[in-house]
Amino acid sequence: RISDPYISVNLLNEKKYFNNVTFRKYFSYISNQHILRENKLYNNDSFSKSLFLALIWNNMHGIYKQNVKYYFSPYSLELYPITTDQSFFSNLNTKIELPKPYEKIVQSKFFKKRFDKNFNEVKASILNSQEIIDRWQNFFPLDKKINSKTLVDNQKLIEDNFFSILKEANLGRENNQTNKISEAQAQNLMDHIYAKHFENGEIHVYNLTREDVKIKNIEVDNICLEDFKEISINGKSNSDYNPYIIHTDLKGIFDNRIVITTEILNYKYTRKHLLQYSLLVNDIHNPLQVTTDISNFKFFEKIDENNYQIKKGQWVIDRPIIIDKNLMVNKGTELIFSEDSYLIIKGVLKILGEEDEKIILRSLNTNWKGIYVYNGKEKSLINHAIISDVSFLKDGLLNLTGGINFYKSDVEITNTNFTKTFAEDFLNIVHSNFVLDNVKFSNSYSDAFDSDFSNGIIRNSNFNNIEGDAIDFSGSDVLIENTVFKKIRDKAISAGEESSLKITNINVDSVGVGIASKDASNVDIERSSLSNYKLYGLMTYKKKSFYQKPSSLFGENIEFDLKNVCCLRQINSKMFVNSKAIGESPLNVDNLYNEGIMKK
Repeated sequence: RISDPYISVNLLNEKKYFNNVTFRKYFSYISNQHILRENKLYNNDSFSKSLFLALIWNNMHGIYKQNVKYYFSPYSLELYPITTDQSFFSNLNTKIELPKPYEKIVQSKFFKKRFDKNFNEVKASILNSQEIIDRWQNFFPLDKKINSKTLVDNQKLIEDNFFSILKEANLGRENNQTNKISEAQAQNLMDHIYAKHFENGEIHVYNLTREDVKIKNIEVDNICLEDFKEISINGKSNSDYNPYIIHTDLKGIFDNRIVITTEILNYKYTRKHLLQYSLLVNDIHNPLQVTTDISNFKFFEKIDENNYQIKKGQWVIDRPIIIDKNLMVNKGTELIFSEDSYLIIKGVLKILGEEDEKIILRSLNTNWKGIYVYNGKEKSLINHAIISDVSFLKDGLLNLTGGINFYKSDVEITNTNFTKTFAEDFLNIVHSNFVLDNVKFSNSYSDAFDSDFSNGIIRNSNFNNIEGDAIDFSGSDVLIENTVFKKIRDKAISAGEESSLKITNINVDSVGVGIASKDASNVDIERSSLSNYKLYGLMTYKKKSFYQKPSSLFGENIEFDLKNVCCLRQINSKMFVNSKAIGESPLNVDNLYNEGIMKK
């Protein structure tokens, strides 16, 4: 079991990440979940598609442990595979052996349920593969032409016979081999055990051999633990994944300080095992795996199997509510949240107020933890609402930067006021389509609205008294029109990470920077005015060095005040304003973000 991927889990850039308690929580959770038989850790869709592609290629090399890294999403709290080093394709061999953890994926109840959806996404790519191959082979006209017919044939064979093929696969996790190791093997064996230290003092030891292993001593900073008695761990029991647990007084964090000395009983060869990073046991629960029993709340009413509503009235919510159904809040309702309460809706949220019967969401005391709408299948709606006193949503593993969060959930927000937030982002929309119409943001501790990899429209809106950026875009495509920005400490509009913005008829007053286009973003702005900016009205520059495409900004019919220089165009970026090219200027971006209004 020396290289068993269920037992041995490693973190890239570990020194960097273990200094952050959030990342230590993530790793502790992953380490614990990875070894369990249940499939709650992996994103089924992503793993399924990786498996289908490997099978269609008739080459599992790209999904073997040594060729896969994993990304843990802070939004879904799941692992996603990043496969690498795939090789040539060939005719499908139906006798397959699934690498770990794919054997757990195919036995999951979600796998069969979503088989058609995931396979059809892969199938669409395969049917388009020849066109893609031809496009790239045009650059290499002397190479032998590649024909994707084999991929299409394999795809058809898998589509028609997948579950028959699966029956031939080895889905057992246990290796029933009982051979003893020889003395020569024992002499060269690198490791006898894998061990993990937890903050509560427990040390979990896994026997990697089929021999009995003796734990001779445990040292901390080269000093042996007092009163420690030798322990023998049976080698016959290593077919399961239950560790031998040693209880110690080593409570807290003991990164790279604990050493265990072991010996295989039949051969007197000892090994020393350094325990690396201590794992956490407290506050690492996953809220997304929980569903609240809403029968405990008298204001909830069931509409049908997939829909609930909150009845009209004034209600105090004194604990977190997590539901996997759609939720509607009726007009004229006031929801008052205690400090540790929040709403997680794994579905669609509809807050449907009217002009004379607004819906109010506010804090009972100082603040509350906000809302998270996750994987909504239809568009969420918020109309005629007042949302205030929001902090960021933090509970166990879930640590969102936004107060109100939408992830893979389209949303339309109209006639709504967001006021007074303590979160990094008042509203955070990720991988979603959105419309904000007649929306007002005020008194934000940091950014007001953050759009990540989303597409949308912002119109007829107002941003006032914002301590960070009014709007911060990453990888987004957005239209902004007829909107006012006033008293913004940092940037009124920040376009980053290849965002594309079209802006018309906005008024920007009393800001640090009016509009910044950075990191390969493009901004087109017309018929707008910018005044009372502390640094510049318009800026183009590169913040992250890996973006090679220049940032650009094109403005027409733009009015500036005359107090400060209107524009700064960093060398190797593009800026044209009122039909004139702005001259290039040197810019020290590190200093820009380490001092002054942009300092974080």
